[in-house]
Amino acid sequence: MRSCAEKADHNHEALEAFIDYDHDFHLKIVEYMGNTEFEDLYQRLIYMIRLTSNTALSKKGEFKEH
Repeated sequence: MRSCAEKADHNHEALEAFIDYDHDFHLKIVEYMGNTEFEDLYQRLIYMIRLTSNTALSKKGEFKEH
């Protein structure tokens, strides 16, 4: 995921791939919890998450390692 994020700084396609990996990662955590109500909520909100992450990560320098 990190290499994808580093490439995203220079490439829109890599940015989209990073966002997809990030969302898949968080969805796996939600699915692992086994809470179908929370999983449904997450699925409904994924569109808003995509919009905000795409906006934030499209700005140069927004991805920083902590």
